[in-house]
Amino acid sequence: WMYSTGTVIAVTILAALVSLAGMAGRAYTIGTTPHGTSGRNTDKQVAKQLNAKGIYSIVRHPLYLGNYLMWLGLLIFIMDFPFLVVVSLVYWLYYERIMFAEERFLEREFGQQYLDWSMTVPAFWPKFRQFEKGDVPFHFKSVLRREYPGFMAITLCFTLVDYIRAILCAWMLP
Repeated sequence: WMYSTGTVIAVTILAALVSLAGMAGRAYTIGTTPHGTSGRNTDKQVAKQLNAKGIYSIVRHPLYLGNYLMWLGLLIFIMDFPFLVVVSLVYWLYYERIMFAEERFLEREFGQQYLDWSMTVPAFWPKFRQFEKGDVPFHFKSVLRREYPGFMAITLCFTLVDYIRAILCAWMLP
């Protein structure tokens, strides 16, 4: 490869930390979110209450941010900047539409309460200084039950990229 060993190690550590931050954000969100809100709703939107505390006091879409960080770590690990930019743009185009639809649903459900909250909490990049502790204690079992597929997927992807990289390095050696 065209990178020094030190560079590869530094990039690998950075990539792992970014992905772990995404997983941690998702775990915290899943583990502290009230029942009946913020789930994997595939049939219709569900919201029995507006989440405005905990992680939702600093960012409106913490699960999407967590997803992005998980995959951003993998993209950093691949070490192909143009690919990282393209995937990031595609991610933004795709999720921006989903976030818009979810926010219109919440606006219809909660009206002015939602509008007031959304005016102070950023959609994607957190404002950590405005964190307000939530009412729901962290539930580790919920995280394990709901988040292991994502953890396994990102682990498998890192492993496959590393394996492919090793094969290519061996193939390119004289």
